[in-house]
Amino acid sequence: MAAPDLNDLVRRIERSDFFQAVRLIELRALIETHGASTGNPSASFDDGVGNEALTRSNVSAGRVGVGLNAGRIDDPVRFAAETSVRFPETAISAVEADRERRIVRMLVTFFGTHGSSGTLPPFYTRMIQSLPRDKPNPLRDFLDLFNHRATSYFYRAWRKSRYDVEREAIGWRSGRRALEHADPFSERLLALVGWRSAALRAAEPERFREPGALLHFAGHHSRPIRSAALLRRMIAERLNERPESHEDSEVPTDVDRTNSAAMACGIVQCAGRWEPIDDQARTRMSAHAPPQLGVSTTVGDRVWMATHRFVVRIGPVDWDRFRRLVPGGDLSASVARLARRYVQEPIGFALQVVLRREALAEPVTRLGGNDRSEDDRPTGSRLGIDCWLVSLPLPDDSDAPVFDERACLGRSL
Repeated sequence: MAAPDLNDLVRRIERSDFFQAVRLIELRALIETHGASTGNPSASFDDGVGNEALTRSNVSAGRVGVGLNAGRIDDPVRFAAETSVRFPETAISAVEADRERRIVRMLVTFFGTHGSSGTLPPFYTRMIQSLPRDKPNPLRDFLDLFNHRATSYFYRAWRKSRYDVEREAIGWRSGRRALEHADPFSERLLALVGWRSAALRAAEPERFREPGALLHFAGHHSRPIRSAALLRRMIAERLNERPESHEDSEVPTDVDRTNSAAMACGIVQCAGRWEPIDDQARTRMSAHAPPQLGVSTTVGDRVWMATHRFVVRIGPVDWDRFRRLVPGGDLSASVARLARRYVQEPIGFALQVVLRREALAEPVTRLGGNDRSEDDRPTGSRLGIDCWLVSLPLPDDSDAPVFDERACLGRSL
């Protein structure tokens, strides 16, 4: 990813929010200094510069940023206070690019020693204004030394209170993305939900494979009561879909078929599962206390427990999304890990993926062997997972596949 042209960047941020404008300047300085790359040639600054705008593993350590250096000569932006006393229309009065020094000069109206928001007596502002504009202004330049440092700290205080922005900056400087190298604030978030222990994360690596999702939903995990509505919302957000407004115990049916990307997510509660009965608890004939069928006796070596399992129902979906949600796909394991982290044992769950009726005619069943796609997903048909034997067109969406959590996690395919 090449650093954007300095003049083009200035035109974009001239009337932007102060904090986001400075953040863009920081990002540009990082790209230019370290040669970071996203691997996505279409990435641009128009998308708001998300947290994944850089491949942090390719970024070496450095002190690129506002207010991180001992002197302002190394900062990518120079702050100065606006000398005018008129009512400011925006937080940024002017932005100027210095192409020779590869920096940006920014006049701010909301902070400084002089101007409309100045902290010094108005006498100093009038003294600065009395000097000719086309000649050096020693008093203004001297005061701007303090204005730059104070404004830099003001921005750093804003960044420190925004977790996503602060973690983004830490990733830039360290090049680390693993949870084991989390910043102090991330460690505190993990402590709130009981996951700060490195030994715990090492003992259960399957649950902590996606640190980003783990921290993103830390607030939900800290609640003592687990809710089906929250789980449905987390899964829908993980799949980049908007959760539909359905009752928690109902299976959603009102899906917009005109939108190919639309996908409903529902939680079927009390789906139940068979639980084995221990040898010591099985019914045996006794002369002292004969068992009573239907009262204190269960025939067999297992019992149906209606409250020990729920089903995550996703769909209807198209064929490509279906292949990613069935066992062996990336979304299948991701949803299973999210559900297992949120709902602790002994409650189990299963994943049911509903395939659109129109999509059943798209794939052709064939012997695939060990063929893999470019993203390492199996391409061959697997009976019981993504393959059906039918003689007539199905009247409705196919909701037959129900996959246990172990299959979704790749433990028993």
